[in-house]
Amino acid sequence: MPILGGRPGHRSLVVATIACGWAFSACRYGYEIGMDGQGSQNGLGAAAGDRAQGGAPPDVDDNESGAGGLDETTTGGVTTEAGSGGTSTSGGTATGGAAGSSDSGGSSGAGGSTGPAGSAGTAGSASAGSAGAGGTAAGDLIVSTNADESDAGATAVMPGGTGLSLREAITIANATAGTQTITFQDGIVVAQSNVLPTITESVTILGGVVDAAAMSGAKNCLVIAAGPTVIDGLELYACPNKPLSIAASDVQITRCKVQQSGAMFEVSSSASSGTIIGPGNSISGANGHCLTINNSDTLVVDNVIADCGADGVLVSGNSVGTRLIGNLIVGANVGIAMAPGAAGTVMWHNTIASSWLFGIDIGQSSGNDLRNNVLAFNGTDAVSGTDSKFSQQDYNLFFGNGGDACNGCTLGVSSLLLDPSFVDASADDYALRTGSPAIDAGTPLGVDRNQAGAGDFDGSAPDIGYLEQR
Repeated sequence: MPILGGRPGHRSLVVATIACGWAFSACRYGYEIGMDGQGSQNGLGAAAGDRAQGGAPPDVDDNESGAGGLDETTTGGVTTEAGSGGTSTSGGTATGGAAGSSDSGGSSGAGGSTGPAGSAGTAGSASAGSAGAGGTAAGDLIVSTNADESDAGATAVMPGGTGLSLREAITIANATAGTQTITFQDGIVVAQSNVLPTITESVTILGGVVDAAAMSGAKNCLVIAAGPTVIDGLELYACPNKPLSIAASDVQITRCKVQQSGAMFEVSSSASSGTIIGPGNSISGANGHCLTINNSDTLVVDNVIADCGADGVLVSGNSVGTRLIGNLIVGANVGIAMAPGAAGTVMWHNTIASSWLFGIDIGQSSGNDLRNNVLAFNGTDAVSGTDSKFSQQDYNLFFGNGGDACNGCTLGVSSLLLDPSFVDASADDYALRTGSPAIDAGTPLGVDRNQAGAGDFDGSAPDIGYLEQR
């Protein structure tokens, strides 16, 4: 299966997934991703090669004493036996057994039995041993079969059929309160044959490869209707319609490959807040828009978006406060398109190149903040939009576009009309060469572009474009 495919007459764009090294819960940004950590980025020069297999599940030893209190002598209290009752000849009073101490709470000692002439023994009281800390091991639902099967009554321990399928794992997660984690055995490539169950309970999906080429009809592959949900490192190929549709708050998609889809990756209007697309996703080869934003306050950060049948990113008229930061968008009809009514879109540190038409079409949107972007080699105008549509428009670099740098608008005083000196645009490597005029030519915006390095940027000022040169 090709990793990326272009439209007829247009070369395929070979995209290596951004080697972010980010953990899904460890992104270090100053723009409220709400996670800490570090990562790195690279250009697209390296070939993608074979698809990565699904991530190996963590080494899990279930039911060991470290995971939670068990009824064993090392973790749970051992209850002492009951005292014996008084004998009939002495009329003695039996004493109850002493309670055992326990990490999980000792059970009461049994009372002494009453002797024929004696009074009843008193029951031993249980000591309040504190319970061992219960823990859910990572990878508690491990997909172990390529088959897209659904066996009645399947459980994680006894899935039936050929193993635990992704479909069964999502079904079990939906029926279980709290966040469940789904991982994949090495070498598993799920042959998806129908729409997966809608995610209705918080879940974390780590790794995995899903090939939906066998699906028929215009069917979506996966709908997310509950959060918080994290999908990290999933590869999803050849979905006949929408590969992912986000319809919940607090969803983050990181380091995923979403390729050769029949329609767009969608953030729907039902996703009210907390949607983060990135870092490290590769979204390419869609038979329409690659990514559509229909809600407000979505963050799209540090992704590769390429070879789209329509727009790279469409910001709909429902969208307010969308943030597009640090993305490489290559080979779309329009790199970023605004629908009428879109407002307050932030576009910082993006590189938009080789669009068939505009790099950015502002249209009838309003309040756009356009700074620190490279727009190069686009088919017509780099930017189309009037001055009144911008709240900020400066520190951008324009080069080699087929029309104006900014059709209908006045360039900011710190804008550049110079060759950005990409490492090798013909080989899809859009990193900056040493000596590029884009280096240290941006304006500080309070976002971390330096990743593993100290500070938000390297040098006297941030670089213009998607990748900080180090």
